[in-house]
Amino acid sequence: MTGNISALRGDIAAIVQHTQPLPPEAEDPISHYRRTASDCWNLLGYIERQISQNRTYAAPRERHLHRLHRMVLLSLVEAFERFIKETAALCIDHIGPLILDDRLKEFKLTGNTLAAHFNEKSLGKSLCESDTWLDCKDIDDRFRRILGDPFSKDLKWYLFPTENQVKGEGWRRETLDVIWQLRHTIVHNAGVITQSDGAKSRILVRAKVNAPVVLWPDKSDVQKVKMFLDDTADVVNQKVVDRIGKLLTSLHQDDPALFDPNTKGQELADLFRHSVTIASVTTTPKK
Repeated sequence: MTGNISALRGDIAAIVQHTQPLPPEAEDPISHYRRTASDCWNLLGYIERQISQNRTYAAPRERHLHRLHRMVLLSLVEAFERFIKETAALCIDHIGPLILDDRLKEFKLTGNTLAAHFNEKSLGKSLCESDTWLDCKDIDDRFRRILGDPFSKDLKWYLFPTENQVKGEGWRRETLDVIWQLRHTIVHNAGVITQSDGAKSRILVRAKVNAPVVLWPDKSDVQKVKMFLDDTADVVNQKVVDRIGKLLTSLHQDDPALFDPNTKGQELADLFRHSVTIASVTTTPKK
């Protein structure tokens, strides 16, 4: 048996070659997120149509669908994390070369990481892709560093503010913290809410959480997570592009020869799929 299993080594190694090109939407972070989130949700509908109640038994059908719900929920969270990461990379690409301060010092690029990204044309991707973006505080700190004013570490701007930082907006961060914890449970414990997970979730949701139990989401749970992440992705996209516009306006005022506002604005509008204003010049996406 061992000999037969060892023969699978080459087959498993070949899986990394089983790929297809990225979709056209992958050209910009928000479109990439929307495409992936829609594909995940459509998968549920497709499977439900194929698993007819007239042709299957209720108990196994429900069991399989609940497992599928858990997988789709995870895929939605992963798509959102990738969106955050890709958005940060864009910010670095368009801000990093224009400001020579220490805003990027927190992004560590080791020798082996550099080798893996040696042919990467994007500085942002080189710095962002090796990190995880699964904690609101870390994400907020990184974006405030990337988009901070030159030689300043006191930017009063928050991507995911706490209630103490921006009154009335802390609920989004609190909800994201719950979603990050759900992701942890699915990825690291195969959906089992361990005693440790239960203790963390108890603090996050401010209610008793049973443990050990298996996370068993229904379709409505998945839909609500998608609705929240869709809205949050749009909010993040707008917040970031507005902040970039203000930062670039300030840089242009100090050095008008640094870049052309119309050219830079059009590039950013296309990448963020959102209008952007730089130095009183407003541009909108072309395509």
